[in-house]
Amino acid sequence: MSDDRRARLNAGEILGFYLFIYFKVCKMIIKNLSVAVFFSVITFMGTEISAQNDTILIRNASLEGEPKAGSFFSHVFLKDWIDCTPYLFPKNTPPDIHPGGFFNVTKEPKDGKTYVGLVARDDHTWEAISQKLEQPLEKGHCYSIELHLARSENYLSRHYKDNANESVLIKKGNRLGTSKSNANESQNLPLIFTLYGGTSACDGILLTETQAIEHLEWKKYSLTFQATEDMEYLTFSVYYRSEEIPPYKGNLLLDQISPIVIVPCK
Repeated sequence: MSDDRRARLNAGEILGFYLFIYFKVCKMIIKNLSVAVFFSVITFMGTEISAQNDTILIRNASLEGEPKAGSFFSHVFLKDWIDCTPYLFPKNTPPDIHPGGFFNVTKEPKDGKTYVGLVARDDHTWEAISQKLEQPLEKGHCYSIELHLARSENYLSRHYKDNANESVLIKKGNRLGTSKSNANESQNLPLIFTLYGGTSACDGILLTETQAIEHLEWKKYSLTFQATEDMEYLTFSVYYRSEEIPPYKGNLLLDQISPIVIVPCK
């Protein structure tokens, strides 16, 4: 074999050896990169899942529905929401869905096309709406929720009263109902907003409340509370500004509710 041919063979062997090493190293890099990418994806998914669990969505949070005055003849209410009237005060009418040109309420929605009007009456009855949460609030955890509140300067509503069956109430949270006489009367005084949590609709433990809502324009309220037990339902309600004064006729408007977010407890 000539020296020239032998040199070419040696060069080919050396090239083959280096190509072998090159492809081996590339394979190792790709394999390690795949593992790193895999764990990165898993970490990202875990973060996303954790973030989802830290946020609980309110369904139909903008309170969208057909504008309708509460009526004895129809208890069809907002999609994804529960009207608490049959649970609390079955002789009364459900909350109103505004704006529909009724009861002299003319305020435009804060978000979407409709909002809910909640009233309290001078016989210790009031209105509330409730929703089952997509995942329960957990005992000991703290949460935050935002919502928009206002008051209507005018709010005429039918008030039914049965003098033979007056209620004798007592304290906030008592589930006592009465019936009433048919007369248009103004319900325009300020009320406080109250938020309850529990294991059933339209009942539970008071979580937080606002001061009396006197302003006529929409304002955002950020409320923070702690769950003292596992809670599947939230109930959005109204009440009188003080236990020390007689019950009175008032209203509160509710719109654009945010998701519930877990926050650190203080």
